[in-house]
Amino acid sequence: MSNILNTPQEILSILSGHPEESFYINELIRLTGKFPNSVQKAVQNLYVKGLVTKVKRGNKIFYQISPSAISVASSAFSSEKTITWVKLLNRPSSYAFNYAVCKSNRDNLPKIYGVAVPSFWFNGTTYAVYYIKSELELLGKTINQKLETEPDFAIKDIKSCKTACENLITYSKKLCGKNYLDLNNKQISSYLEDYIKLYEAVFPYITTPHAIERYFESKIREQITNSKYLQVVLSPNALFDEERESALIIADHVKNNGKDESYKEKLQDHYQKYCWLPMWMLSIKPLPIEYFRQEIDDILLKIDNPQVERENIRQNDLELSKNVNKILKSINASEMLKKQVSLLQDYISLRTYRKNAICQSHHYVLDLINEISKRLLLSFDEVCLLSFDELFEGLKDKLSKAKLKQISNERSSGFGLLMWKNSITTVTQAKGIVKTMEQYRIIQPMQKMTDVIRGNSASLGRAIGKVKIVHNTRELDKVKSGDILVSKMTTPDFVIAMGRCVGIITDEGGVTCHAAIVSREMGIPCIVGTNVATKQLNDNDLVELNANEGFVRILETEHADLSTNQIVGTTLFKGKITGKVKVVYDLSDFTKVEHGDILVTTQTTPEYLSCLYRVGGLIVDEYSLTSHASLYANALKIPAIMGTKYARTVLNDNQIITLDADSGIISI
Repeated sequence: MSNILNTPQEILSILSGHPEESFYINELIRLTGKFPNSVQKAVQNLYVKGLVTKVKRGNKIFYQISPSAISVASSAFSSEKTITWVKLLNRPSSYAFNYAVCKSNRDNLPKIYGVAVPSFWFNGTTYAVYYIKSELELLGKTINQKLETEPDFAIKDIKSCKTACENLITYSKKLCGKNYLDLNNKQISSYLEDYIKLYEAVFPYITTPHAIERYFESKIREQITNSKYLQVVLSPNALFDEERESALIIADHVKNNGKDESYKEKLQDHYQKYCWLPMWMLSIKPLPIEYFRQEIDDILLKIDNPQVERENIRQNDLELSKNVNKILKSINASEMLKKQVSLLQDYISLRTYRKNAICQSHHYVLDLINEISKRLLLSFDEVCLLSFDELFEGLKDKLSKAKLKQISNERSSGFGLLMWKNSITTVTQAKGIVKTMEQYRIIQPMQKMTDVIRGNSASLGRAIGKVKIVHNTRELDKVKSGDILVSKMTTPDFVIAMGRCVGIITDEGGVTCHAAIVSREMGIPCIVGTNVATKQLNDNDLVELNANEGFVRILETEHADLSTNQIVGTTLFKGKITGKVKVVYDLSDFTKVEHGDILVTTQTTPEYLSCLYRVGGLIVDEYSLTSHASLYANALKIPAIMGTKYARTVLNDNQIITLDADSGIISI
């Protein structure tokens, strides 16, 4: 990976990222990836200057940053001392998708909005998306200025987004079902090249709408101070959903005619029309017809008369619109305020529109991608770890089949995608990801060193990975290759999962306990006797396990305040319910949700709709008044709150809780 630091600066960056640790010279050689002579010379120069200290342990000399040198190390990173990265969200997405985000932010944003966003970080291990705060602020200010000075800018922007989406869908549909067998690689690459251009043309509207929504929301808040009025004006006012409308029509047919042949035909058509709903990534399979069959059944269980429900939805949308107009009239709203409210609602509906365009394109391009994978001698899983540009270069013989396979295999163990000053680079494996985050100050080391858990080293070594907390043998399956197993203690039943993990952390035990013995046999790092690991860590936290020094460092997490038995959020739809928790990570979890359960998730997307017919309550960690969660909670009249930040990591399946959406409180 290209980087902006020379050898002494990079060593200072590593040492300042771990101010409580000391490093043997071979570790620094491995971490920097530099030539041994270069590292040895750099370390010696830093020692002479008093920037590092050294201590001898046995026959080895270990180096540690000098306390007085920490500020020097920080300034060595960059002359831009005020760089602050902000994490916008955690959202599973593919390499190809994030590569398109980078290219669009660099190349397409300036053409439309007059400013680029030249920095970006995607952590493929945790799915965290980071931007540099000052660059986002500049984008926001530039867009705000256009909105202030160009009266029709927002209207044109919405129209341009829809046009880009329509062009992508139209072209993608033409690629579906095409016979590619008689075409040569040049013809195939031509189709892919055209798809890439149309695909990337949508991506400026993936980055900017959040900034534009915040602009309109802030302008509206300046003029409306009544909290009840704001809730109405800022929430989605159009609850109509095309897929739900179609499903209600089928449900009405079943109610009146049963599941006859006509029902089967209607269901098949519905399935073919909407099976792409979850396909934010190529690797996500289309929805099966069973999903929609279950949706119809759930509608009939929840709704007595589907036809009346359709009419109620339309009437409800009219009432919502009337309520907004009534509020605006009661406060003597200016024409500008009315326009701002209207445009905000347009951008809210645009969220679903642009997401659906991306998902549809992924579905319709599958035939072309499958043909490309055969020609490049790659499996579909391998293709999903490459960018569309890399596939194009493979078809043009600019990248060999062997090289593409090598790139894909390297990314399969975890990858990060960095854009720094317009240059896009890829790092692989957990160590490379964390090294990059520390080197570019995406992690702020001095703050993160407070997030340390200490214990006794039972098997030496270092590992970086995602935490999987195992309370009993029923939870062993959630430990995947590359994870770090965390448990109160281990028993012989744990050995299968221990063989998959890269490190072990326990609350209890000493250097002769089961975890210690097995970890030494397997040659993986292990820390025992932490007392608190299962309490302080959460599933999917990214941590560094350093058994050489006897500590675990939390690199990325959402911090939960568990000083009380309550979690607080913002009301989406009022109501109060007590029920069982069902934590949902993705589509595979939908089947465990039963009628009356309280669904807990990070955010909702259109494919959640079928599952939401079954639930009694909804809890969403992310906050956005303009989100799908707000739309569905109001449409289905489900007691719901959002913005809890960490409910998904704190609550467990089948735990009994009370969701009081009237006051925005979850009682555990």
